[in-house]
Amino acid sequence: MSEAQIYFEEFKALSDQVTVRFEELNAAQSELDKALSRAYHELERISVDFSPDEGYEHSKRIKTILHRRRAVKDELVRIQPMYDLLNKNVGKVEADYVRRVEKGDAMKKSLGCPITVEEAMREWID
Repeated sequence: MSEAQIYFEEFKALSDQVTVRFEELNAAQSELDKALSRAYHELERISVDFSPDEGYEHSKRIKTILHRRRAVKDELVRIQPMYDLLNKNVGKVEADYVRRVEKGDAMKKSLGCPITVEEAMREWID
């Protein structure tokens, strides 16, 4: 496997990893938004005369959800530029790479070029 092919495979793997993580973070943020909404609705439903202890527990629960949401959102914001770049370009890079490999292979075959780049570099350096 050539270095170019290794780089290409690593590029695709990185794109897949970033996409999976982006989707996980998006799902987590959505679930935390739902949890926050449920907590607010629960607070609306209870009596106006809830005890200080109940008020403290509700505010503590909401604060915990908000802290978790902030941590997820912060990571989502950080990964977004990589996700956008990779998502927009992985298809173009793959198509271009495949086209160039096919063209290079056809050229080498038509010229009867029997050596690999590793062999060429080794012979050149020796």
